[in-house]
Amino acid sequence: MSCALSDRAMQVRCLRTSSGEETLAATGALDPDSTFGPMPSRKHQSYNGLTDAFRRPAAAQDPRVSDLIQSGKLRVGIGLGTPLAVKNPTTGEVRGPTIDLGRALSARIGIDLVAIEYPRPGAVIEAAGSNAWDVAFLVVDANRAKQADFSQPYLQTDSTYLVLADSSIHNAADADQPGIRIAVPRGDGSDLELTRVLKRAELVRTDTIDAALELVRVGSAHGRAGPRPGPACGVSQAARLSRS
Repeated sequence: MSCALSDRAMQVRCLRTSSGEETLAATGALDPDSTFGPMPSRKHQSYNGLTDAFRRPAAAQDPRVSDLIQSGKLRVGIGLGTPLAVKNPTTGEVRGPTIDLGRALSARIGIDLVAIEYPRPGAVIEAAGSNAWDVAFLVVDANRAKQADFSQPYLQTDSTYLVLADSSIHNAADADQPGIRIAVPRGDGSDLELTRVLKRAELVRTDTIDAALELVRVGSAHGRAGPRPGPACGVSQAARLSRS
């Protein structure tokens, strides 16, 4: 068994903004020209202007981050399994822009980073009401905005379908047909977007990203929707589909 990527005509619903560069400069983690994409969010506290506080040395006196200063730690919700947060199964190390941004943000405030890991990004926002994390880096969505406040965008990601090499799905139109089953991690950006746009295909929701891949591998789903993987993540997912 092998797999191929089929282009998906869906992108993260984000807008270019003039203040995106400010956000990037505040976190100090990404190129300021990359002003698109998933946004850091903070649960029901105003995130507007927080980047200005992080710029100043006197951040400890700023009431917008006083609760974080008082606790001495920044709890960052990490949704594993996407190109933005990949966990090494051998060492347990998490790598990617999400953890890099969390480190930069905690260093700017002057407090410790505590990574709170979840099996998928959708599980991060599901835990928003449990007071388990302070900040997360997630795809912006109108439903998520009901539970968290989003900053300006800092990155754009494309979405795609992961299918088996002999699949009849070659483009987005092929995927939205009667009888087609698309696996999505529950509550992830792909689930939220495809719930709105698919007219004929059926979504099959899973509790982990690996479970969505397994459905494709055993033939219970025709494809897995999600962010386009980088080289390392893509090879890993292809290898999992190839196992018999």
